[in-house]
Amino acid sequence: PPLYPNQKGDNDEAVRAFFQLRERITRDKEGTSSSSSSSKQTLKQLSIINEKIVSYLILGSKLRLALHIASKAAAAAKQSSLICAKILLKMGDVKRARKKVEEYAKEKSFPLSSSSSLKTNEKKEYSKERAQLTEMRALLLTADSRFEDAHKILSPLIDSGFASMDAINNYAICSLFTNKIAVAIQSLEECVREDPFQGLNMAIVQNLVSLYDLCSLRNRKAVLRKLVDRYASDSVAEACRRLSLW
Repeated sequence: PPLYPNQKGDNDEAVRAFFQLRERITRDKEGTSSSSSSSKQTLKQLSIINEKIVSYLILGSKLRLALHIASKAAAAAKQSSLICAKILLKMGDVKRARKKVEEYAKEKSFPLSSSSSLKTNEKKEYSKERAQLTEMRALLLTADSRFEDAHKILSPLIDSGFASMDAINNYAICSLFTNKIAVAIQSLEECVREDPFQGLNMAIVQNLVSLYDLCSLRNRKAVLRKLVDRYASDSVAEACRRLSLW
């Protein structure tokens, strides 16, 4: 199955393929006596597959199933999971999402303050865990309409190169609501340029179209349409036509 949900193809079919792959690996694991190193490798493979399944389910708005799988995987690993917090936030449960983020920060021994971030000269100290935590804190701030605070903690993360597509999209939203429209457009365009297959997801496309309409940038909107037709998933291209974005 494809590794990323934004590549062209049928997302439901990809989910089924990942489920089948997970079942096969689980069966093989149960049917053989493997060494410690081999067992760790298998667990790592299953973890990656679960992440991909959850990504596809989120994309398909199957949030309850995504939350169930993510929670089960986190419980099996005996650790907190930020993906559960992200799903809860998408479901509108800000209180439970915030609790998950606090649990994760405590477990990883990161400061609990949502305003904590690295200074410019400390960018190299970003880890995957800290980057993800910063993204989630920014999302929670955005949910509370604290756009300036969210923009402040996202800026060094964006500059560090550790930001995900979701973080860049949230950064653009915060830029828009803090009257930095040019920054919002630039950040989303760079995201698409660096990786059009993943960058042309529905959220980023919709936000770029809105920004182009707001600034009357018809030529850029026309270019975006061509990029969507060429690189975006079939579901994104169809949604654009259905919503009459062009």
